[in-house]
Amino acid sequence: MGIGLAACWLMVMTTVNALAQQPEVRSRLAGDTLRVGLPARLQLEVSGLPDTPVWLAFTIDTVRSIALVESTPWTSRAGGWLKEMRFVPLANGRIVLPGLAVMPAKGNDTLYSNPLILNAFLDSSVVQGPEIRPVKDIIREGVKWYDYLMYLWILLGAGVVAALFFLWRKYRQRHAAPVEVKVINRSPEDVAFEKLRKLRDAEMWQSGDIKEYQSQLTFILREFLEKKFAIPALEHPSSEILSRMRDITTDGDWINQVRQILEIADLVKFAKGDPGASFHAEALERTAQLIKESLKFQQEEEQQNPES
Repeated sequence: MGIGLAACWLMVMTTVNALAQQPEVRSRLAGDTLRVGLPARLQLEVSGLPDTPVWLAFTIDTVRSIALVESTPWTSRAGGWLKEMRFVPLANGRIVLPGLAVMPAKGNDTLYSNPLILNAFLDSSVVQGPEIRPVKDIIREGVKWYDYLMYLWILLGAGVVAALFFLWRKYRQRHAAPVEVKVINRSPEDVAFEKLRKLRDAEMWQSGDIKEYQSQLTFILREFLEKKFAIPALEHPSSEILSRMRDITTDGDWINQVRQILEIADLVKFAKGDPGASFHAEALERTAQLIKESLKFQQEEEQQNPES
């Protein structure tokens, strides 16, 4: 009986400690009054994370009624992290600020703060200015026939150029020798490997162009998946691509690596995130390895369906 009670007590204390260590994100205004056109302060507090978190600015950028002016770096405070932002209300009345997104430095989970309802009012002292008088009507001159003379010359010149171009094309078509076009069908793997080599030699992320580097890397991966497996990977979101790939292969580790490359690239392109310098070269090598490993999917299908 005593051993059972001790075990129950240990489980309860373990659960309480685990809940106490859960990360938490809170947002609050530094003041009570918001005026349209005047800066206000917003504080973002994070607790339960040992390393400096990554702030994802896309949530506040979607609110058109406010303009973000300044964002301070993270500072350690009372066992947590604090970031202060200055913004300017642009509209009079109620403004709904959604939860601000934060991502741990080590991990892919996105945390959101509590939403805020802001009430901004228009201060007449801010918008007062000199009296604006009505503008007088424009005195318009009558149209003469020679006002159209320039347009007639332009039309005439364009007609002469078009006629000469048409005659030149007809002459070229008559005297041009037929050209034999050889079509070389390259495999999706060869095309992808060539583009990966060019992307590596361009050294984009080393020179600071991280967003363009990640965009081209994911385009190469999406283009390969579309040509190799006949799925519309260039026009569908990452979640739809992964759903289609699960119908093609049961290799969960391969699909998980594809998901990581696509999601981190989306974070860099749309949320201005920076996964670190070591990730970029690793992502290119992982993409090349995924393309090599995809060859086994076709071999497995041929073994399962030898008649096809």
